[in-house]
Amino acid sequence: MPTYWVVGAEYTDTSFKKLAPGAKEERLGPFTSYRAAHQAWQARARATIDDATVRYRIVDEHGKDVARKKAA
Repeated sequence: MPTYWVVGAEYTDTSFKKLAPGAKEERLGPFTSYRAAHQAWQARARATIDDATVRYRIVDEHGKDVARKKAA
C-alpha cells in the first residue's frame, strides 16, 4: 500500500528551490491514501494562501512528488 506525505515550507522566492532563512520543512503524515493526503494538503495550502512564498506538495514514500491526481 502506498504511503503519502504532505511536505512544505516557506521559501526565499517563488522558484521554491531554497528554504527561507530559519525555515524548516514541515512533514504531515503518513497518509495511507492519496485522498487523505490531498485533504491535508488542501488545508495547509488554504491556511497559507496569502503567502506567495509558501508551498506544500504531496510526495510518496520515496520522496518523489506525486503527479496531480483526482482526489476520488
